[in-house]
Formats: sequence, C-alpha cells, structure tokens
Amino acid sequence: MIYPRMTTYNSNGKLLITGEYLILKGAMSLAVPVNFGQSMEIIPSYDEDFFQWFTYQESSLIFKCCFTPGDLSVTDTSSETMAQYLRNILLTARDISRYSDPFRNIKVKTTLDFNIYWGLGSSSSLISNISRWLDIDPFDLLFKVNEGSGYDVACARSEKPLIYKLDKGKPWFRKVDFLPPFHDKLFFIYLGKKQDTLLSVKKFLSKERPMAKEVKRISEISTRILKVNDLSEFDLLLSEHESIIATVTDSKPIKSINFHDFPGTIKSLGAWGGDFILVSCREGEEMVIDYFRKKKMKTVFTFKEMVKSK
Repeated sequence: MIYPRMTTYNSNGKLLITGEYLILKGAMSLAVPVNFGQSMEIIPSYDEDFFQWFTYQESSLIFKCCFTPGDLSVTDTSSETMAQYLRNILLTARDISRYSDPFRNIKVKTTLDFNIYWGLGSSSSLISNISRWLDIDPFDLLFKVNEGSGYDVACARSEKPLIYKLDKGKPWFRKVDFLPPFHDKLFFIYLGKKQDTLLSVKKFLSKERPMAKEVKRISEISTRILKVNDLSEFDLLLSEHESIIATVTDSKPIKSINFHDFPGTIKSLGAWGGDFILVSCREGEEMVIDYFRKKKMKTVFTFKEMVKSK
C-alpha cells in the first residue's frame, strides 16, 4: 500500500503537426507538447471505505466518482461512461504496478487547464500522471488501454517538440527544435467539434490497402518541415501532406470543404473533422481572428501561445 501523502504530478497536452493516421503505420511524425496540461493531486483521506475522484476544468468540477477501493466498483458518479473508462485505466495500472492496494486512504483531484473538448490530450496527460504516481511505464499502460501510437504520452513528458515513430510497434522519439522563423504567421484554431480519436483510429486501422509509399513521403515531409526557413515552402509541404492524408482516409482536405476562400494554407490536426487546425497566413493575426470569428470559431492561438518549445 502507498503511504498517503499530498503529492502532485503534472503532464503536458499535445498536438500532432505531421503524420496523423500514418503514424500508426510507422511514419516519422512531428509532435509538440503544448502550453496546456493536467495536474493530479493525491490527497490523504484516511477513509478506507471510499476512493474518491474529482476532475476539474480550471475551477469548475466536471466529473466526480466514488469507487470501492478494492475492486473499484462504481458506487456514485456524475458520468457512468467516464467512470468506466477511468476504472479500466486504474485497474490496468494497478495490475502493472508493484503496489497491490494503492487506492485506499486517498482521494484524487485532477485539474485540466484547457477545455476537455479541445482534444489536447486529457486522456494521455491523465495516463502519464497515473503512471508517475504508480511508478510504471506510461507506454505500457497506454498500449494496454487503447490503440493509439503513443506520441501523446511522449509529449506529456517533454519540454520540447519531438520527432516520433513506431519502430516495429515500439515508440522511438527524439527531441528537436521547432520554432520556424515565420512562426508569427502560424495559428491554431479550434473547430468546435470534439472528435472521437479512438473511433477514428479503429476506422483507419481497418483499412487493408498498402500505404508504404505514403508513409515514406510523410516521413520525408516531417523531417523537411523542421528545416524550412521559407513560408512558401512550408505551405507547399502542408498542402501535400493534406492531399496524402485525404487519399488514405478517403476524405477531403478541410480547406476545400469549409474554408475555400481563406487566403492562406490550412492543415487538419489529429482526427480529421474536428479539434484543431493549423493555419498559415501572411496577412497576420487580426485578419485570421476576424475570418474565423465570422465562421463562429473564436478559439485562436498563436504559435507561441500554443507550442511548448524551450
């Protein structure tokens, strides 16, 4: 049993700049930790009958659950779906850890400093924090509870952008510098539609057609994009990337669907159709904010506001 004491863990959120979907097939991808994340406090309670969990979005309580400490059966919760998802993670983490009974005499408080619907890594930062707490490998936990690539867990613990790939199913990554000289022309806009990443992953993995050529080219784009000093070349790489992912997912690039009149380049991020997009525009922040505000999209971040890059 873990001796109860007040302890706090912190993990970053994430964004995948290149390689969405094809990262699952081994493509080299560029991922960035963001300036938003999740904290987790382990608080002594000295009550062996209940294991309580509270999740806050900034100062607002968005989820609560009460478990029995032994089998983690749910006795009371504000969301049965979230409670069962959390229970699965906790049971799996306990099985991996060296602790036989870690959920007694404590309560847990987690706090997101970003909107849970933004898709910035509420699950991956949670998995990272639970792994820190129970002293286990976060990738081991992640791969036992979902079918993701793991880049998000790597970002959760990095202070710099990463080049990431799956090498024979194992995570490989290294820290890189990614602060383009034209970063003041890059923006991140929330589309307002939270995507189900796990569902998108399963749908993509069900495709059986060969993708070696596309994986190779996405890897080349991921490497090249780190070295680009010219915005025009950067835009060309983004557009080519959009075209490749559109082909392998049988989708259309989002600019052609919703933003055909935008005077710049737009690239989807993560699961296509929602979450954030990356926007490149020479006309500057004021024009970008005005354009997307007219589209009812008010959540706009500059590159430096979003990306953690020491």
